[in-house]
Amino acid sequence: MASPLAQSPVSAREALQLWLGHLAQERRASPRTVEAYAHAGQRYLGFMERHRGETLSLQDMGGITAGEIRAFLAHLRQGDHPLSPRSMSQALSAIRTFHRFLDRRHDTPNPYLAIVRGPRVKPSAPRPITEDQARGLLAEPGLDPDREDWEAARDAAVLTLLYGCGLRISEAMSLTRADAPLPATLRITGKGSKTRIVPVLP
Repeated sequence: MASPLAQSPVSAREALQLWLGHLAQERRASPRTVEAYAHAGQRYLGFMERHRGETLSLQDMGGITAGEIRAFLAHLRQGDHPLSPRSMSQALSAIRTFHRFLDRRHDTPNPYLAIVRGPRVKPSAPRPITEDQARGLLAEPGLDPDREDWEAARDAAVLTLLYGCGLRISEAMSLTRADAPLPATLRITGKGSKTRIVPVLP
């Protein structure tokens, strides 16, 4: 019996379900992540179907124009439940991942998506994240079908190091091979050439 991920979808809705199955089964995304991506994908397809006045086929997904994608983003910003720039950026990221899946798995590239820019997101002050948010962040590298397995493992390792040791990105990047395997503590030189000792959690 063939795997459902090996099926050839006809409609965009079928392709969306295959993508969500790919995230859950192959990429081992958390249920919360899959739910968020499903919501973004369904909202995207629903808007495009209303915009075009017809059900979308898989082939149609390759012809969605930059103007149509921008119209969708405008809808997110001005609809009944307008999204913040950050939430819009996350929705666009999910859509990009969906289209990359269609390109790689079903030979349906969309050249217009590359010229669409997301909304500007104002940087906010750092704030602590919950354990669930941390788990979602660590799973994120494995969701991108364009990454090789070793690249996803590398990125997840760096994110784990940043979160687990409370390091700045520059501090993590300054570590050398001599620091591996990680001891119980790390001597880190941070801003202003100040040195501190940080514990390495199990």
